[in-house]
Amino acid sequence: MVETILEAAARILEKDGFDGLTTNAIADRAGISIGSLYEYFPNKEAILVAMARNMLTEDEVIMAKAIEAALEEPGNDVVRSAVRALVGLFEHKREVRRVIMYVHVRLGLAEEQILPVQAIGGLVERLQGAIFGVPAIPVDPVKIFVLVRAVLGVVRSAFIERSPLLTSDALEEELVMLIRLYAERFGPSG
Repeated sequence: MVETILEAAARILEKDGFDGLTTNAIADRAGISIGSLYEYFPNKEAILVAMARNMLTEDEVIMAKAIEAALEEPGNDVVRSAVRALVGLFEHKREVRRVIMYVHVRLGLAEEQILPVQAIGGLVERLQGAIFGVPAIPVDPVKIFVLVRAVLGVVRSAFIERSPLLTSDALEEELVMLIRLYAERFGPSG
């Protein structure tokens, strides 16, 4: 039932935006009574929080799979693959993601609940190793924090601003260069 409610909410967001998202509309789209909806969620915000958690889980899986696939393919540009996977997340369920990001900021929830920060942070050490052709390199958590948020900040800003740069080769190139240059600073010799 929970998945049915969340899927109904996502369809409404895609079609009608945030203004069209009401608990009555969600219940109607899900084919349940409003009372049944309230058995699972106390309000619209709780539904959006659940949607965000689901999206975060999906994002983490997508990022991990993309990076794992890139690491397994000899000669593949792992950093570029990671950047493309990250940007790709923002091309998926765009309106749903936009509303969820807005609601989380409005509710004052942590960024970790908006973007796959932990998943990306956990992969930085593996990417670092791939850049230098060695096994995963332990990286200072402060450096991971800075790098991950720098990259996510750029992607998120382009997404929120609806900038055509989001999917441009030029932005991809800048993000790849940012990651590589920063990684060189805290690599095996840095």
